[in-house]
Amino acid sequence: MDLQEAFKECVKLPEQEWIGEVERAEKQVIGLNRNDETVTKFAQFSTYIKKHIQREELDALAMRCWPDFFNDLGAAPCSTLSQFTEDGMVTSCESDIHGSISMFILRELAGGNAPYLGDLVHIDEEKNSVVFWHCGAGAYSLANPSTGATAGVHPNRKIGFAMDFGLKAGEVTIFRVSHTPDGYRLLVMKGNALDVEQPFTGTSVEVELATNASDTLYELMHAGYEPHFALVYGDVTEHLIELGRMLNLETKVYV
Repeated sequence: MDLQEAFKECVKLPEQEWIGEVERAEKQVIGLNRNDETVTKFAQFSTYIKKHIQREELDALAMRCWPDFFNDLGAAPCSTLSQFTEDGMVTSCESDIHGSISMFILRELAGGNAPYLGDLVHIDEEKNSVVFWHCGAGAYSLANPSTGATAGVHPNRKIGFAMDFGLKAGEVTIFRVSHTPDGYRLLVMKGNALDVEQPFTGTSVEVELATNASDTLYELMHAGYEPHFALVYGDVTEHLIELGRMLNLETKVYV
């Protein structure tokens, strides 16, 4: 789909077509200002894209976000990504097709639970934990119940609307469909999301890994895995290992 065409056409939609997207978001997003222009643009763009989703019968999306949304639409893409993923249409940012596929696989294997996609940005060797973070995308139901899913602005561009919350605690599976010059491989990890104060602005989760965090991080870096990792609540590691066996793919396991 052509983003520029979508930006141009979505703002022409009549209010009665897109206002439902605002009302949907208001049910779960704390601090949403429906009079904010960026909220209107979120609703218009989401409505326009949903028509393509239905027509093409899509199961997942990967969306280019830098710098198009900020420069050409004047709104952050994170809200669209979050609401789509919350409602079952997993959507990745930064054109990460394999990240989107990773999210879709996790959602299917975890009984429809909303997945998360984030960069591995921080390690705490004393706690044997790592932080997965992203600018402001995250399904509403993943928010820590102590805060809920809170509306904010993109941490770099300072444009709304984006999500700003830490994820809830619980057992998680971390997964990546990775692509190399030699073909595909799978990465399977396990850990526990910690009930901690939100580490960074945007959306993030601190995860205590099942393996040594420092050793695991160095191995991932040396192996050249992509920076985005998909995550879902629950343990579906055995299912993923079996998937790798069925597809005859190299599967690296950290459990």
